[in-house]
Amino acid sequence: MNTIYKWINDNYWYIMALVAIAAMFLWTYGCESKVASLIDPTKQINRAELKVEADYLAGKIQIATEDLDKQDAIKQELLNAVNMVGNGGQINPAGLVNVGATILAIGWGLKKNQALKAATTKNPTNSA
Repeated sequence: MNTIYKWINDNYWYIMALVAIAAMFLWTYGCESKVASLIDPTKQINRAELKVEADYLAGKIQIATEDLDKQDAIKQELLNAVNMVGNGGQINPAGLVNVGATILAIGWGLKKNQALKAATTKNPTNSA
């Protein structure tokens, strides 16, 4: 038993180096590298999960961009339809009809809303 203690005492630094190297190899091969999630920063994810999250976010960005493009196209179409003066300086009949229809619809809706409010304040039990 004394010979084992003597050998360990003589080779202490070699044994510590061997243990440190073994721990390093175990850590590099056994533990995955992880980073904070892009969606939930409290969660740690590996490379494959990060790729899935990146693809998911790229898809959401693409959908949002397409939605913005559609909204801008609709706005442009509405502006073109409402534009009463064309390039030649003439009145656009479709734009004039759209403006008139919009004004009439807003006026009709406001009148109906006022009538409904007046009817419900006079007779609260008769709610539409």
